Amino acid sequence: MRYRFNAFGRIIAVERVDDAWDTYLMGNEGKRRPAGFAVPSDVTHCRFELSHA
Repeated sequence: MRYRFNAFGRIIAVERVDDAWDTYLMGNEGKRRPAGFAVPSDVTHCRFELSHA
């Protein structure tokens, strides 16, 4: 499951991999690189869906 957010003009992708969340900065050309911050593994996907509303 992957979520995308616009944070201060930067596109951030958050993806669930096994029991952890990976965060990426998305480039204009579609490439991604590590975002350099962590999302706690106990955060559920419901929390991300609420932030999209």
